[in-house]
Amino acid sequence: MSKITERNGRLVFDFNFQNQRCRELTKLESTPANKKRAESILKKIDAEITLETFDYKKYFPKSKMADKLEAKSLQLAKKSSNEIPTFKEFSEQWIFEMSPSWRRTYVGTVNGNFYKYLIPEFGDMHLDQIAKTDVLMYRNKLTQMPNKSGVPLAAATINKNITLMKSIMTEAAERFNFKFNLTSVKPLKGVKPDIQPLSLSDITKFLEIVRPDFKDYFITRFFTGMRSGEVNGLQWKHIDFENRQIIVEQALGVYGVGDPKNEHAFREIHMCDLVYEALLNHKKTMKKFDDFVFCTSIDTPISNTNIHNRIWLPTLKLLGYSPRRLYQTRHTAASLWLASGESPEWIARQLGHSTTEMLFRIYSRYVPNALRTDGQAFNKLIEANIKNSLGEGK
Repeated sequence: MSKITERNGRLVFDFNFQNQRCRELTKLESTPANKKRAESILKKIDAEITLETFDYKKYFPKSKMADKLEAKSLQLAKKSSNEIPTFKEFSEQWIFEMSPSWRRTYVGTVNGNFYKYLIPEFGDMHLDQIAKTDVLMYRNKLTQMPNKSGVPLAAATINKNITLMKSIMTEAAERFNFKFNLTSVKPLKGVKPDIQPLSLSDITKFLEIVRPDFKDYFITRFFTGMRSGEVNGLQWKHIDFENRQIIVEQALGVYGVGDPKNEHAFREIHMCDLVYEALLNHKKTMKKFDDFVFCTSIDTPISNTNIHNRIWLPTLKLLGYSPRRLYQTRHTAASLWLASGESPEWIARQLGHSTTEMLFRIYSRYVPNALRTDGQAFNKLIEANIKNSLGEGK
C-alpha cells in the first residue's frame, strides 16, 4: 500500500511499481504542510501506475531504482521480441482455433473487424507490449472514425471491436504469462434502436402499391417478424403448410447460408391466414420447390440491399412516409402482436427471443397507438368496480 513515511526527519515515498517495492527519500522536512503536499503527489503517482502511464524518472530523475527498472524493462522487451509473438501472429492462430465453434457468418464478421480495425493498430506489437492504456486510446480513436456513410462509428461497432480485443488479449496473457486486464472497461452506451413500425393502415397502403411480384414477400415479412436473413434464406422444405408453420433453421448472410443468429432463433413461426394464403399463392408462381422461397428470376438468393434500395425505400417514398430500415417489418410484427393482446411469451417465441424483456423495453410504447384505446381497459375496470359503488353511496 502506498504511503508517506519518515527517515531522519525527511519524507519518504513508499509505493509498489512493477511488482517491486520502491522507496524514495526526499529533501522535504517532515512537516504537516510538506506531508500534505507529498501525499497529493503520491496520489498522482498511484493514478498513473494504475493507468500504466507512470514515468519513474519524471518524478525521481536521479534515482538508482529508476535505472534498475529501466534496465529490467529493456531486458523484458528483448525477451518479448524473442519469445512472445506479435498481436497479428497470435490472433490469426486464435481465430483459426475458435472458428469451429462459431457460426460461419460470425467468422466472417470477426475477420472483417479484425483486419479492418485491430490489425492496422496492433498488428506488429508484441502481445506483452500492449497496455490497457493502448486499448483505451484506440477506443477513443474509434469514436472519431467515420463509417461508410461518413458518420461516426456506432457504439455497438466499437464495443464489438474492444470485446474482440479483450478476448484475444485475455487468452494471450494466460498462455504467455503476462498481465493484462480489461475487466474494468465498460462498454460505451449506444443510441437506442430507431423503432418505426408501420400501422395496419400503413401496411394496407404499402401492399396496395408495392410491386406485385413482391407483395407475398412483404406480407411474409410484416406478419411473421422474421429477420432479413431468415426470410431471404427461407426454403420450401422449411414450410409446413399442414401445420401452418415456418421452421426457422437457417439464415442467408453475406457469406452464404448459415445458422440463425443464436440458439433461440431456431424456432417454429405460426402462419396467420394472410401469410398462409400469401405463401400458397406464391408457390403457384414457382417453377421448382427444392430451393429458396423468395429468389431471383435465375433461382439465386435475393439481395437484401437490392430489396431495400429498389423496392422498400421507393414504395415508402411514393406513400410519403419517412425512410427507414427494412428491418422495421420485424418491429411492425412485434408491435401488432402486442397490440392484439397475444401472450408476450408466445410473441417472444415467434421472434426468437429468450425472454419477454425486450418486448416491453422496445415495443410497448407503440401498443396504445396501434389500438387507439389508451387506458380504456383500465377505465372500464374502474367504472365496473369502483365508480358505480361510489355513486351508489351518495
